[in-house]
Amino acid sequence: MKYLVLLLVIFVGFISCQKELTNTVFNPFPDSLFIPIDTGGSFEADIDSVHWKANYHKASFSIATPLLPRQLTILGKSADGRTLSIIVTDTGLHHIYSLTGGSRTSGAAFADSSFGVAYTTNQNQDSTLSGTVEVQIDTIKKTVSGTFSFVVYRRTDSSHKIVTKGKFTNLYYGSDYRLPHANATDTFHVKIKDTLFEPYSISADYISPANSIDISGSDSLVTRTLGIAFSANVVPGTYTFSLPDYSGVYNTSLAIFQSDSGKIEILQHDTTSKRIRGNFYFHASSIFNPADSLNLTQGYFSVKYH
Repeated sequence: MKYLVLLLVIFVGFISCQKELTNTVFNPFPDSLFIPIDTGGSFEADIDSVHWKANYHKASFSIATPLLPRQLTILGKSADGRTLSIIVTDTGLHHIYSLTGGSRTSGAAFADSSFGVAYTTNQNQDSTLSGTVEVQIDTIKKTVSGTFSFVVYRRTDSSHKIVTKGKFTNLYYGSDYRLPHANATDTFHVKIKDTLFEPYSISADYISPANSIDISGSDSLVTRTLGIAFSANVVPGTYTFSLPDYSGVYNTSLAIFQSDSGKIEILQHDTTSKRIRGNFYFHASSIFNPADSLNLTQGYFSVKYH
């Protein structure tokens, strides 16, 4: 979860339907967002000349709102946990999209692992072309196919990755697959600018490579996603939100906010039942415009992680 969703909530944040700088930020894309490849289709590319292929993938269209047009989001996760996501505005059955550094409505993101600040096309320092995505939509079969190539950037360490030979084929975007409703025994909520946010779907996972526990929650349309991540060795006590061990992320359809201060209080951590409870609050700034910030207060979670 320390991955920073790009953009999906990046846009969805990447958009619609999710920690590597020192290694922390949050994976806005829990496994529940993906569907097995046995539903048909494929999603693959070369990333810095190394082949990547999705073991799980998902395509979905958002519902248009007064602030955002309908958008197509494509997500893919490889067997080794690397995640690639693309989001574009729906403009017809066949269209070629240009991805630029200044865009907040179309883009792409790549995360090396569940823990790592994502590389994204819109972290480019200027508005020059980052790449293109060609999309073809089959409204009868409810599938999307296309090709893509682009460069994704990471401001935190001024690095980038080159994505070439990208191709997605017959990815199903029908409405049969939805985020599951939160388990009745799990709770995760926070006030954002004094307004309560109670996620429709909640995911809590132990991430072995980073030895962390990642908790994320999204509304039913995935237009907003909240995530916190912390050391799996945590014991009851109070800790400061500080990378790489403790982080929070809040994604909306227009921005990604990363924690820069705050506290998390662990009330209970039962390593046998894997039930963990706690309170939290943090201040977060937009990764695109640090002057844009917000306060998340009165946060609470009680979840069983997997």
